Amino acid sequence: MIPTGVSAVRALVWGVIILLFALPLSSTVAFKLFAGQRAETLGLSWFNLAGEIPEVDKPQFSLRHWVNRSFQDQSNKWFTRYFGGRSIFIKSGNQVIYTLFKHSYMHNQSIVIGKQGELYESWYVYDYCRLSEPMPDRNLEDRVADIAELQERLKARGIIFLFLITPSKAAVYPESIPEAYCKSPKSSTRDYENVLPLLKAYGISYVDGHAISTEARTIEPLPLFSRGGTHWNTLGAYYTVRELVKTIGTLLAEPVGSMSVEKIQVDSTPRGQDKDLAQLLNLLFPPFDYAVPRPVIVQTPTRVQLEKALVVGTSFNWTVLDLLANSNVFERIDFYYYYKLGLYTFPGKIPHVFDVATHDWDQAMRGSRIVILEVNEAGFQTEYIQSFLRDVLEDLQEKRSRVESTRSPE
Repeated sequence: MIPTGVSAVRALVWGVIILLFALPLSSTVAFKLFAGQRAETLGLSWFNLAGEIPEVDKPQFSLRHWVNRSFQDQSNKWFTRYFGGRSIFIKSGNQVIYTLFKHSYMHNQSIVIGKQGELYESWYVYDYCRLSEPMPDRNLEDRVADIAELQERLKARGIIFLFLITPSKAAVYPESIPEAYCKSPKSSTRDYENVLPLLKAYGISYVDGHAISTEARTIEPLPLFSRGGTHWNTLGAYYTVRELVKTIGTLLAEPVGSMSVEKIQVDSTPRGQDKDLAQLLNLLFPPFDYAVPRPVIVQTPTRVQLEKALVVGTSFNWTVLDLLANSNVFERIDFYYYYKLGLYTFPGKIPHVFDVATHDWDQAMRGSRIVILEVNEAGFQTEYIQSFLRDVLEDLQEKRSRVESTRSPE
């Protein structure tokens, strides 16, 4: 019998009372069971939180630390980090917010939940919707002029240069962005739109992944960006890498092979970058229910494998470098992740010890046939570009001046 009137109110009151008593009791039990234990040690690896979670030192008690409250503060940080049940509460709360309000506080609140559950990162949305101010014209031209100078310096060494623009999901698939973002743009232009005429004016060799991807989606029924990912999937990267290989061959005036798609398999098991944003939502039931294309790519091998390539850029390169390594155009590819964050060698994604402050670019570029600088269309203002150009140009100029000063006068 369904309670009505006074009985319904009484039932509601009793329900609230029981809940108020049950929550502290259940929390106490949870704290007792999980305190100081990681989720994986409890057999609860499913509850591990995605994203960067820094390690925390265990607090060491002393009277001085107790008086100045540093012991209490460190204890709170340590307990929060290593309380095995923490992730359960976080994921439960995230699930409620995501399900009821289509919102997430994870990843510094930078995940935008679009139509049909399409996920974006906010800075790509801000760029596409012109909510971000573009670089001043003078600054942008100065940066392009530095790129042109690097291209000339490398040409003098017999090394070709190629500027690669990778696409953003927001710019290639804007139709799922919530309308509120694009209603009131602050600017009438984007860095991507402003840089293209400058690249042409300064004679810089480049591959435009945005234009390639935008054209590809008109003929490709399968998604080039997976619903739960911020990066392009393998099929999306393929179209740009195919053009990249073709352009490398043209610049080198050597046959470097080609690639084509033999067939495309589709499954509903996203992996890696195909689900990076969906994973960062940290939900009890993450939205992994979408199709992911798995292209079978056929490589036409080059007759002579080139020695080395040097690539500088963002996380969009992981898929690019896997495809480029599989094409066997180069024996070795050195990848400088965001220039300063790490050095990896392909094939194999082998990490190396790397200190940008002492790195010898003259030595690093020996044996290289090409240097590729990759920039995402929403990231022309990213700090690594200026740092790389400044450091390399200064290092090469220093080495050149030193060589010239040691030459005997004629």
